[in-house]
Amino acid sequence: MPWKSSCFAITFLFVPFLLQCKALQLLEQQPQATQREVNDTISEPTSLVQLIYFTPQDRPFKQRIVDQIELQMGVVQTFFADQMEAHGFGRKTFSFEIDVKGKAIVHRVKGQFPDKHYLYNTTNKVETEIGEQFSLSKNVYMIVVDISQKYINGAMGFGSSRRGGQSGILWIAKSGFQSQIIAHELGHAFGLSHDFRNERFLMSYGSFHLSSTRLEKRQLSKEAAEFLDASRFFNPNRTFSSQFQPKIKIISSLEYPPSADSLRIIFELSDPDGLHQARFHTNPNITDKNLARFSRGSPAFKASKRLNGQEMTVEFVYELSKVDVHDLWLQVVDSKGHFGTKSFSVHLQK
Repeated sequence: MPWKSSCFAITFLFVPFLLQCKALQLLEQQPQATQREVNDTISEPTSLVQLIYFTPQDRPFKQRIVDQIELQMGVVQTFFADQMEAHGFGRKTFSFEIDVKGKAIVHRVKGQFPDKHYLYNTTNKVETEIGEQFSLSKNVYMIVVDISQKYINGAMGFGSSRRGGQSGILWIAKSGFQSQIIAHELGHAFGLSHDFRNERFLMSYGSFHLSSTRLEKRQLSKEAAEFLDASRFFNPNRTFSSQFQPKIKIISSLEYPPSADSLRIIFELSDPDGLHQARFHTNPNITDKNLARFSRGSPAFKASKRLNGQEMTVEFVYELSKVDVHDLWLQVVDSKGHFGTKSFSVHLQK
């Protein structure tokens, strides 16, 4: 069966990432029954990406958008397979739903309200309606939203993982329907964070501009490929239970003296399924201009360590910058693709 899945957040220059716009007070109309058009038999593996095309009540479905969804998903799926193979993990990639003819199944969902209802607080309103038909806790869901605005919630696209790797969601606006954006946002939906160490990395923003949105100059980092090697979405039919997330305990001091330029942080990790990878991240303080220039204040990957065993102690060295409080977090994934996170801060000694 062909492969098939999505993630790349690009916002307005002055609009923060994942901006949630306040909903206008609108007169509600009587909703019509939500409709979905699926005409062919579905062939479905255990873990996959489901494709949803959402239009408001007063906007028509466009076949060219459906065709573009299938085309772009094939490009993105091949990109992940090529990159995983290049890093030595084999031609692993995600799957998406296909019909008996091997064509991508795109679920067409007609909104209950007209276009103006969805122009603010878009994702919350659309997700509420889609959640009436789909169990959003099982797979990754790519939702293409066709409203009259160019952006949704101030962005071309954004994505996030949920329930410790059990599911994920990515939103794509009609202005963001390019393979680079889809692949970036899919990365987020699989559990990857931004990685600004190299602008060529898929999970960086790079030198993105609307005239260059293809994947030819992008690459997965070695650490990202290693993470995806354990993902349930890259390992069909893998047993997964969100009850077995890795346990993370900090066993070192989180305070540093005024003269320090770095801090050793030590973690105790455990997981009965076997530990796979520990990923160290920062959440840059926006006053740190060097970091903010690249990350816009969003969490960023810094380093990882490959793990092997059910109980391990790992250490990361954090290079201190010119702020007194540093927001950090550790993500740990086990051999079956479950992952857990622990957020914490380090402080200047008083």
